[in-house]
Amino acid sequence: MIIKSMSRKDHSFSELYDYIKKGMEGEYDHPNAFSHNFYNGFDDREEILKGYHDNVKNLQKRKNGNNLYHEIISVKVNEKISRHKHYEALYNITSDYIKMRADKCLVIGGIHDEHDHHIHMHLMISSNELGSKKRLRLSKKEFSTVKKLTEEKALHLHPELAQEVLINSNKKTKSISNKEDALKRRTKKPSIKDQFKNKLKDIFDQSIDKADFFNNLAKERIEIYTRGKTIGFLDIDNNRKHRLKTLGLESEFEEINSKLSKQETETKEKSKTKSESTKPKTKQSKVKKQPENIVEPKIKTKPSDQQKDQAKSKPKEQVKEPDKIKKAKEQIKATREASQKQSDSIEKKKS
Repeated sequence: MIIKSMSRKDHSFSELYDYIKKGMEGEYDHPNAFSHNFYNGFDDREEILKGYHDNVKNLQKRKNGNNLYHEIISVKVNEKISRHKHYEALYNITSDYIKMRADKCLVIGGIHDEHDHHIHMHLMISSNELGSKKRLRLSKKEFSTVKKLTEEKALHLHPELAQEVLINSNKKTKSISNKEDALKRRTKKPSIKDQFKNKLKDIFDQSIDKADFFNNLAKERIEIYTRGKTIGFLDIDNNRKHRLKTLGLESEFEEINSKLSKQETETKEKSKTKSESTKPKTKQSKVKKQPENIVEPKIKTKPSDQQKDQAKSKPKEQVKEPDKIKKAKEQIKATREASQKQSDSIEKKKS
């Protein structure tokens, strides 16, 4: 089962009503209309459109505000049961969904059965509850919960449909935008994103080493970029960025990245081993490293005989006498000279 939601900002109630009504016209006779909070049923076009227009007038004016939702509930066809069983089941699934999603809103819907493998219910849901001034907005988490509960209940109450578990599946799947999905259906060709994804897958499969990987990217005019922990690829031709996660190539990228990294490590180790084997083997004595800026201690040794002789032959340095001692010596000298002269003169007289 698949549930899609598309918002509209204009008052295109009549356009969507006519689209739903036209798709219900076919060769099948089973009841295929749905209405909620309308008393006159689906077929009273004038009354239904008046109800939507009157209700939307209650809303507070806001730029780019949603005025209605176009939503689709699709189930796969099980060939083992009748078309009538599919219609009944899809009507009940829609009723359960609306009670959880928009119980107080205006809702009309119709089953389209133009495809062989699936049938789907188109719904027009008012953006506000009856008479409310505020828009009814579900957060992503709330809307996801409603879809999951709808699928769980559908699988439980309608096992005859034999539906796959899609919404509650733990498998990571890549979501495709509505425009790209419509383009694929119209042209029956892969979308631009699909083409880009296929190019990357080929590069991942064909790259031999890291250099070859980047050369292949350059040939296809693709650049790799990172933003924080996010890895992505830029299509240079249309300047469009694609995150690895949205492309659904996370496991493939991890595989090629691990392969190339391992290969690069092995190449480095081989070249290192080769260079070491070519060097001549020489025994090197271990030298004890000394710390830098270390000062060696002075070792006291006994002087030799030659050193003693050299020390004796060196004249002793003259030491300057203090001034007091010098003056005293000069006075003693002068006194001696004077007494000597006196004694000399006495002796002359005697002779």
